[in-house]
Amino acid sequence: MAYRKQRGEAGLDIKVPCHMMRHACAYYLVNEGYSTREIQDFLGHRDIKHTEKYNKLNARRFLNFDWGICKI
Repeated sequence: MAYRKQRGEAGLDIKVPCHMMRHACAYYLVNEGYSTREIQDFLGHRDIKHTEKYNKLNARRFLNFDWGICKI
């Protein structure tokens, strides 16, 4: 419910699944230079292996995405 409200406030007209937004935010944080440990804490991963996958992908593939909703 809170996610839907924030999605509306951000002006996102499309229905983006919450988990997809979670991944997009992680890619954004990698692209902005946040450490793997910082991203692990942000996402709440217990095992760093789950977070390291974001370092292997380049966030540039999401250039057309409105990153404003991911700002922390």
